[in-house]
Amino acid sequence: MRMRLTVFTCVLLAIVMSTPARADSIALSTSDSRFTAGVFNQGWWMADNAASGNSNVNTNYFTGFSFSTEFRSFFTFDLRHVALATQAIIGASLIVNSADYAGDSSLGETLGLFDVTTPAAVLNNNTGSSTAIFTDLGAGTTYGTYEVPRVNNAPLTFALNAAAFADIAANAGSFFSIGGRLLSGSASSEVDGIFSGSGFRPASLILQTEPLAVSPTPEPASILLIGSGLLGLIASGRRRT
Repeated sequence: MRMRLTVFTCVLLAIVMSTPARADSIALSTSDSRFTAGVFNQGWWMADNAASGNSNVNTNYFTGFSFSTEFRSFFTFDLRHVALATQAIIGASLIVNSADYAGDSSLGETLGLFDVTTPAAVLNNNTGSSTAIFTDLGAGTTYGTYEVPRVNNAPLTFALNAAAFADIAANAGSFFSIGGRLLSGSASSEVDGIFSGSGFRPASLILQTEPLAVSPTPEPASILLIGSGLLGLIASGRRRT
């Protein structure tokens, strides 16, 4: 009886050691925890020298140039209810709706995504203009560079890099924002931009996570050792009988 229990324990150990950690998917939206009632946590900023300012209720995340004025976009997500203390981020993607393509190029435009250091509450109070916030949205740590195709009203997914993973983890328990800048645009064009008319569509952030305490997959040598132990126990049991 004791030999059977020992064999069972070894088999169970081998199964547990070889079971991969379960990955989870977490969906966040700019429609969550709104700073202003009825307004998504997204939009654009322009510099102080712009011809006109913005309104806090404008959730259009147009990115690019219009009549020589540059617009940079932002997206803010609430991480306060996401349990990241025990999770490792293994993937993150920003999903937006392309809305109306207004780029000069028939081949598409190039979008850069960046970290944002402006406090989320300040960022989402986007009335007027601010050179400091405008600059923040298109400089600093890059989360990736992406080709935006010439499409209208279609979902677009931008896979973020490891720098974004680290910043998301660092902002656990708070808000996390992403800045957008058109890298291929031209101020000489009347209109050269992407995501025009996007205000009615909230953006999403999809996280892929797995538990930090991951059971290691046994190496071939470990499997061989367990197998040898089982064979030895079986042989010993036969000799006793």
